[in-house]
Amino acid sequence: MCPSEFIYKQVVKRFDPSIVSIVHNPTSATISSCQLDNDNDNDNVVITFAGRLSKDKGIYDFIKSMADSKLVSPKNITINIIGKGPYFNDLEKLVDILKAQNITIVLHGLQKFEIVKSIFENSTYVLLPSLCYENAPLTLIEGVFAGCKILTMNYGGMAEIANKLDDSILMDDFSSTSIQMVLGKLNTNKEKQATLNDFYLDYSNDSYISKVEKLFHN
Repeated sequence: MCPSEFIYKQVVKRFDPSIVSIVHNPTSATISSCQLDNDNDNDNVVITFAGRLSKDKGIYDFIKSMADSKLVSPKNITINIIGKGPYFNDLEKLVDILKAQNITIVLHGLQKFEIVKSIFENSTYVLLPSLCYENAPLTLIEGVFAGCKILTMNYGGMAEIANKLDDSILMDDFSSTSIQMVLGKLNTNKEKQATLNDFYLDYSNDSYISKVEKLFHN
């Protein structure tokens, strides 16, 4: 069983495709009924990252690149960073620098799932700027289930999930050009409900159980 098409393509290079199946990692989260108004006209964009603050997750490199670009955001941006790790203090040092660029960084530390879910529900984007390819990152799926659009990298399992949605923003790198592209594309709308419903069919617990049962019966 492969959690993503990205992994599937690697596995079938070695194994007979007839014995390999894609079964997406499930989440116990459900599509949120508490979402921001899609017609929100203000200029406040809220982005949330949830994960370990380590080198591989790319969160420090992304935030540092925003600071180094010295670009001022045309919209008021708040970036929630949930989690702990070796880069916590380094990120803290960038908070004041980014304020001058109209970007507010909020470091939440570790939080319970209920709080993370609430923060996602009040965000417009879920962020994962990982430096590694990622298999099928649940943080993106849980963010989408809360109505968020995706801001992530254009490779691996991240791009695969992001391409299932209409309004994802994909970065190739953390260059000033990429940062400028992101700042220009960010908007305050939440993901469309119809898109969320289709997405749920792939990543719900019910879908996972159904696919596994089908494999056993075959």
